[in-house]
Amino acid sequence: MLRTRIVVAGVCLTVLAPIAAFAQDQPPPAIVRSIVVTGAREIAEPTVRAELRVRAGDPLATPPDEISRAIEALYRREDFTFARVTTTFNEADGALTVAIDEGKIDGVEFEGVDEHLARSFADDFALRGGDIFNRKRARQALDVLLQQTRGAVTPGGCRPIRSPRPTISRADTAPSTWSIATAGGC
Repeated sequence: MLRTRIVVAGVCLTVLAPIAAFAQDQPPPAIVRSIVVTGAREIAEPTVRAELRVRAGDPLATPPDEISRAIEALYRREDFTFARVTTTFNEADGALTVAIDEGKIDGVEFEGVDEHLARSFADDFALRGGDIFNRKRARQALDVLLQQTRGAVTPGGCRPIRSPRPTISRADTAPSTWSIATAGGC
């Protein structure tokens, strides 16, 4: 009976010793001492901070890249399609920094219409270079612009026909230029 107890104790020590050693090797989680959010203008900073799910004094339980993805998802839910977030954590001083690029546009281009009409559209379009791109607002501005043509220009063409909406996309050649394309040449 004593021999069985000794064997059981030996097995327990053999199994538990590496687990205990591993637990001792793990450093405690880093503590967030300060949080800096830059670039938040379209979504209020308190809303962004709530999405962080960490406060000063808390341990940093979520990796910075996951925090970035969560903030980008918040911007996507609000139709800020091209917002980008970079989150860094400095363990030495406990500073968590969240830098937000909300997707400022440099300009708007209209494709599929003649040059004169494209300039006229650009002058009348509600979005301008320097604005933050928001898909819902861009669609509304485009609808208003197309209504002003009284049917001369429609989504997908230059005559009143039923077709898909024009596309709004980020140009490949100039990362901050946005193109609005209509089919056909007007």
